[in-house]
Amino acid sequence: MASFINHSAISDITLATTPPDDLIASLAAGVGGAGYKTAQCAVLYARGYHCGVIPVDAGMVTKLAPLFGINLTPGPVAHEQMRRLLQHGVTARAVAYRDLASHLRYEITIPAGAAPTRFAHLVLIYFKRLYLNRPRPELCPHRPACPVLVGCGCQP
Repeated sequence: MASFINHSAISDITLATTPPDDLIASLAAGVGGAGYKTAQCAVLYARGYHCGVIPVDAGMVTKLAPLFGINLTPGPVAHEQMRRLLQHGVTARAVAYRDLASHLRYEITIPAGAAPTRFAHLVLIYFKRLYLNRPRPELCPHRPACPVLVGCGCQP
């Protein structure tokens, strides 16, 4: 990726020092056919899993955001809006997420000084797969309006 950046029209960025938001925006705008999700993944893989980037897929935008009561701008920019919201939330409560990973005995190493974004990403992806991609019968059909996600009184 560094070689690509060095030989592209995106000359004002460097892989190691450009802030992730700027790097993602530059890649999404400067690479033909790449959007925000591709740029997010490229930065994550180039910098490593604990670089603080949470890549957002279509299901996180269309299923997870509504579950959380998050309204996003329609279109590709929704991926970037959701990423920023998730990263901000995880970073702001980093100690709580580290404690949760430890308490639940997740076998994940979160480097000192790194936000637990990889842990949060994995939990969200698996939650989405288990409960939102093919909703199980016990998942409330009135989510996110119902405060109880599973086993509420809204079930028929």
